[in-house]
Amino acid sequence: MAEKEGGRRLVKFSVLEASLREEHSGPIYISASLFRVHDDKEIPQEKVQSDSIVVKAGTVHNLDFEGNLGDVFNLNHETGNPLLRIFVLAKKASGFTSSKVPIGVVEIDLDDVPSVEEDAQEYPLSPILSPGKGSAAEADPEGDPKEWIRAKVFFSKEVTEHFDPSAKAVIFDVDEDVEEDKDEVPRRFMDELGKKTKKKTLPRDRAVQLAHDLLYGVLDKGKKYKKEIKKRYESFTDGAKNVTKEEFVDFYRSIRPVMPNELQVVIIRAEGLMPGDSAFGGANSRYPYVQLIHGKQIQQSKAIKKNLNPFWNEKFSFRAPNPQISLQLIIRDTPTVAFGNFLGRTTVNLKSLLDKAPAPTWLELRNEKGQTEVTSRGRIQVILKWRLELKNEKMLPFELREEEEASSDEDDEEEDEGDDENPKLEEDDEEEKKAKEDAEKEKKESLMKEQAGMKIITGDYQVHVHIIECRDLKAKDLNGMSDPLVTIEMFGQKMNTAVVYSTLSPVFDDLLIFNMKNLDKDEFEEGLIRISVKDSGLLGETLIGSYSFDATYVYFQKNHELYQSWVALLNEVDPSDEGVQGYLKLSVQVVGPNDKLVIHREGDAPAKADDGDIGSMVLMPPTVKKEKKWLVITVHCGDYFPIMDEAIGAGGVDIYEAGIDAFHFVQFSDSKIATHVVKTKGMSRHMINPEFNCELWIPVTTPSATDRVKHIVYDYDLVGGNDDVSCFSTKFKDVEKKGKIGPTWFNLYGAPTTATAPLNPLEENWLEKYNQHPEKGSTYRGRVLISQKVRDELPKSKGELPFAPWSRKVKMLHIKKHPRTHDYVLKVGFIAGSELPKIPSSTGLGGARKMGVMIQIGKYTMISSRAANNNGCCEWSENKSMHLELPDHRKCEHMLPDVCIYLFTGKTAAELVPMCFTRIKMIDLIEEKFSGAFRWYTLQEDRSLNELAENTFPGCVLLRLGLGTNEVANQTEEAWNKQTTGDALSQKVPYIVRVHIFMCRDLPVDADEGSIDPYLRVNVNGASDCTSVKPATRDPIYFEVFDFKCELNHNFGFQLAPRVCIQMWDSDSLITQAFDDYQACCMLDVKEHGFVDACREMDEYTLDSSVRSSLPSDIPESIPVLDLGKRVTGSEFPDPKWVNFMIEKEGDAEGQLLALVQLIPSSPGHALVPPKPNVFPESMPAFLEITTLGCRNLIPYQFLPITLPRVQFVLQTAEELLELSSPDSKKPSPQDPNFLRYDIIKVEKFPVKSIFAPRLQVKAFDTRLGGLLVPNIGNCTVPLETKLPWSAEYVAYESTFSARTEAILPDEKPPEDEEEEVEEEEEEEEDAENNGA
Repeated sequence: MAEKEGGRRLVKFSVLEASLREEHSGPIYISASLFRVHDDKEIPQEKVQSDSIVVKAGTVHNLDFEGNLGDVFNLNHETGNPLLRIFVLAKKASGFTSSKVPIGVVEIDLDDVPSVEEDAQEYPLSPILSPGKGSAAEADPEGDPKEWIRAKVFFSKEVTEHFDPSAKAVIFDVDEDVEEDKDEVPRRFMDELGKKTKKKTLPRDRAVQLAHDLLYGVLDKGKKYKKEIKKRYESFTDGAKNVTKEEFVDFYRSIRPVMPNELQVVIIRAEGLMPGDSAFGGANSRYPYVQLIHGKQIQQSKAIKKNLNPFWNEKFSFRAPNPQISLQLIIRDTPTVAFGNFLGRTTVNLKSLLDKAPAPTWLELRNEKGQTEVTSRGRIQVILKWRLELKNEKMLPFELREEEEASSDEDDEEEDEGDDENPKLEEDDEEEKKAKEDAEKEKKESLMKEQAGMKIITGDYQVHVHIIECRDLKAKDLNGMSDPLVTIEMFGQKMNTAVVYSTLSPVFDDLLIFNMKNLDKDEFEEGLIRISVKDSGLLGETLIGSYSFDATYVYFQKNHELYQSWVALLNEVDPSDEGVQGYLKLSVQVVGPNDKLVIHREGDAPAKADDGDIGSMVLMPPTVKKEKKWLVITVHCGDYFPIMDEAIGAGGVDIYEAGIDAFHFVQFSDSKIATHVVKTKGMSRHMINPEFNCELWIPVTTPSATDRVKHIVYDYDLVGGNDDVSCFSTKFKDVEKKGKIGPTWFNLYGAPTTATAPLNPLEENWLEKYNQHPEKGSTYRGRVLISQKVRDELPKSKGELPFAPWSRKVKMLHIKKHPRTHDYVLKVGFIAGSELPKIPSSTGLGGARKMGVMIQIGKYTMISSRAANNNGCCEWSENKSMHLELPDHRKCEHMLPDVCIYLFTGKTAAELVPMCFTRIKMIDLIEEKFSGAFRWYTLQEDRSLNELAENTFPGCVLLRLGLGTNEVANQTEEAWNKQTTGDALSQKVPYIVRVHIFMCRDLPVDADEGSIDPYLRVNVNGASDCTSVKPATRDPIYFEVFDFKCELNHNFGFQLAPRVCIQMWDSDSLITQAFDDYQACCMLDVKEHGFVDACREMDEYTLDSSVRSSLPSDIPESIPVLDLGKRVTGSEFPDPKWVNFMIEKEGDAEGQLLALVQLIPSSPGHALVPPKPNVFPESMPAFLEITTLGCRNLIPYQFLPITLPRVQFVLQTAEELLELSSPDSKKPSPQDPNFLRYDIIKVEKFPVKSIFAPRLQVKAFDTRLGGLLVPNIGNCTVPLETKLPWSAEYVAYESTFSARTEAILPDEKPPEDEEEEVEEEEEEEEDAENNGA
């Protein structure tokens, strides 16, 4: 009979023999279960099972099976009677499967078990009449007495630490290194009490503080555990306000071991592991090791060489373990790649260890799904132990962790009393913490500074995706495996890796490269990269999990890449697949215009996941701890939608009314949902206002790297597919941060409804592009009102729904809840147009069509009169105004529509063709408060209509726009009318517009020819002239002057003067310009890039009184004419400015132009035209030093390797052309030749001003076929502005070569015998070297 004394006992048993009937042949198993009976219910505690034991029949001797049970058992526990049940099981086959069937059972009351080991007893086997999980077996009194087992059952002599049933946490051993001195607690109590006082008790708060300091000291500066100590004090002392020394000592020792924060695991050994393949070394070819995984923490044992029964005896520690998360033990074969072969796994429920003493435990190994197989995978023996570690302040006890997180925002109730025991330790911690914060701050600032310099531009992009490996994928096949492959989708392209068969941890190592030619900036910003891991099968591919992120997210990382990052895979398509479906390791790098591909060396690789915590390396891990939320988007209504379906009638009766069948579609990551279709009919857009009143619920797993929510408005078509109306995007993180946004109007833009898609599928579809990229759209297509919010739970009325998108109808939003509006006034001064396209007249009698300007803001439209087009110039000179009701800019600035400016042809409103357009922000006009100047607006072609011929510039229009509230309009009406009405717009006087073209730089190169032969066409007020052609150069030098006779309005500081349009062309023929290619243009405003010539006397002519009366008062009667050949100083003649070329807007083309516009007052009829001046800049003799070291990484040219390369230097100034070539070289290799030359070029006339400094052209050639073929294999240019010692822009540098010449300043003369001196110095150096040798 066991003694019923306090303490935990280990139940041990040994089954030595068994006597079975002859029919029970084959493998048998011994299984034992420990349970309690409480209120007629069985409560299982623990179970252990033997390996397979093969018997023939009859008595089985020496079974040699020992089991340890009862580690969670307490004799004095009041929950029920302890029982031990021992089963004998046999394996029986049924069809293609087999199962274990109980033969008999022995049930032993542990109250009758001895406390010491005694001789084995014979226990009869009772047959199983009603087998069931957890149910008691009933013995058959008529059972066969020949069936029995002989076993020993006893309690271990080992008694563990004292067990206190009232304690809330585990009682465990405290390591010797943290054991406190027995006299320390009483001594600290007396010190706290004070030597001079006669009191023998401490107040409650001081006692709690002392216990806290003794237990944690300065390691818990945040008082994280103080509340728990106070709570236990109240329970221990029944709320006593004071405590004696003896009571305090008892209280302290009662709480000393209640807060474990470390789990120790000892891996002892394993037995019976699965043998290896005989083809790869035989059964003992295994190198097994153990992986230990707890939450984010991963550790690994050493590998044991060629052993199926390895012995490790290694100890591991897990900080702050969470008992809610199981400990996983996985045995693998040592890998040759990332992960080795899987041998077996087992899971330990840490919750069951909370009141257990540490003891060796055998655990059965299972397959990857956690299931027991017919063939045993072996077992592993481990010891698990809780302990308290005070040395690490970051290790929070698990039982306090949830409470601490929940109350992190609350202030501590107690204030810190007294000084710290170890101020030096605290000071060191503070310094370490500050240093860490400074390092993080510096890293963040460095990244922000790097990102500030990043700019997304239109151009060619490449995305390199390196799929490395996957781990722990979810099984999709019946064999417990998957056949995974990875699919990558972005920018309309899709690529796959190869399939890796029958594995859950595949290694791909595939590099996929996506090329996007001429990708628009806005299209890139909206791009989404989606990576999906799928299971390949006969019936198709099944999604395992996916991960999505915005392309901009990658681009704004360091080096525009995610390097060897782990991402967590989620299946948001199938609601039944909850949680992480596996992990994917990949690298993604975006190479944009002017970017270089970053190549990583082997040492650049980050830490391996096997060495630590994979969770800490998972990118944006919605993995270990994720939250499920709902993004709720309410689509209320639409306003001023376009008429997408024209009316169809017959016999004067409409069979099908005009209108739209609209629905609103939303996509976020992999979730897609749409509203119902709303049919709205009407002959006018003012009638097309569909009411959706639909609420869309979209599941979101946070955190997420996807932020962009895509909204698309469609017109439903039963045949031919749905038509895009427009689209826009919102950001989920903005909604998540604010909780709720809206209701908000979102403006829609796209192509005109008259536009059609091209018939040739190879042509670019601008109709689709405008509709799918509203920032490029030319036409206002209405607006839609939506509200957004984030919810943590579903509505109560819906109960439990799958985690998938769903929708429902809602009530109509009351008009009072719509965004606030305000009354505005629009005023427009239509002045003139320049460089407008010349559309042939429809009459066929010659001439160009009349043109007008239309202004559209939302649903409001203002149209000017039509004016004749004279050589691309139109004059309107009229003013108009109108009232508008729009969202209040003070509250709803982001809801304001853009101001669209159109150039149109057509007589009536129905015939209007808005062939060119531009868009400006409405808020910019409101902020000017009707004080804005006259401005030239550069138009762009509406490519969806394709009304302009190839190489036709869309033109510019001169307008004055004013927009504001009624109050501001009334206050500024007088000033506005004074400037935009009357004679101020019609007064013109004769001028000579003199355009100085100096030079260009960095012009674009023709992709087919590899070079450009540029010339410039100068256009002023309908007249044009061309420069000379400069063959094969990106940096042409012109220094040419062009005069144009014009009548200019000089009022308002020449704001009304025409713009100078300079077009860049690539010459393709020496005979005619009909085959030349238009490249780009730049616009010169007279006000910004010109000056009025009235600064130097030379040839004077006097104007008569009629001419004088028409000139400004500041122009004298004697009109001076400037001659640049007189070498005027900079104060008299302003320096020209560099101007960027463009195609339709700033930043969409390469190259710059250096030019200047000069305005010279003239006489009526331009009778007196001053001569064209000499525009060559002031120059001086100079020397150019060139040190040529060599070339590197020369790639094959025209599919042939480089054989004998050389370089050539070309310097072209305004008046001379100089060339210098290096000798051919193939040392050390043709791909990396060295030249090692030092040359001096004497330049007779080098510009003094750095702004006129030419560029040094560097050309590389390859000599082939003995010189018969010398192709140009590469070019570059070197700017010389910073290489001039006499200029302010000079940048000094240190050269490793000895100085051969002195810097030549403008007031110094170069030595005439410079070359001779250089040769003499070289000879002297050679003689010195020979003598030294």
